Amino acid sequence: MNWHIGVVKRFTIPPVKTADFAPRTYAADIRLASTTGLDDKDVAVDFQHIMDVLEPLIRPLEEGESGTSAGQLVPYLVAGFRQRWRRPGRLIRVCITNTDDPADSSTWRRNGEASPATPARGDTMIGRFRARHCLTRNGRAVEPLHEHRYIVRVSVERSSREGGRPHPIPASGLAEAVTRVVQELDGTVLNELPYFRRHSPSTERIAGYVFERLQAWDPVLPPIQFIQVWESEERYVILQPRPRPESS
Repeated sequence: MNWHIGVVKRFTIPPVKTADFAPRTYAADIRLASTTGLDDKDVAVDFQHIMDVLEPLIRPLEEGESGTSAGQLVPYLVAGFRQRWRRPGRLIRVCITNTDDPADSSTWRRNGEASPATPARGDTMIGRFRARHCLTRNGRAVEPLHEHRYIVRVSVERSSREGGRPHPIPASGLAEAVTRVVQELDGTVLNELPYFRRHSPSTERIAGYVFERLQAWDPVLPPIQFIQVWESEERYVILQPRPRPESS
């Protein structure tokens, strides 16, 4: 399994600091790849640790002390994040998008890294559920019980690898499978479910649960390209069970 952990931070550059005297609001999407697997809380990379590095980099931008286009902001964030990050996890992607002008966007990717969540060919289905949970360590809660509204995005290969022939299950089959799985989680306290009695109900483990349930689905689904789980508008995890060959 490959685990990719991402956070999205929105920020606004004040109007007096931009060339056209208009405020610009950007969304910075920072993604890391796990280098050590899951820790004793079943977390690959702690979301808050990423934010702790990112927010001091964003602060000068909100004061207008750096570039005012996505193309200027990306190298600043890449260099600053690499310099300050001292924990397990490898920076693999930085994307900045002007929320009012999508043409003003720029993306940096680490050379040779696969890029899940952007399938070149496949069928994708989205499911949503609401659930409560708390992370645990050695079976004991390490935070208060709280609720998230999760979004689950599943992508499967559209064709089989043998001769490129279409897989027999239609898109409606994927929709049914994803809907059934998220319904199992909707309205629950995750810690009380058998799977999460064995594992801390982290966003990573929720993606793992979805993967295991879809793997056991009958009729058999096409190979899964990735499973992306958002626990909020700012935090997501990507599980990539079948990594693509690295590009040069």
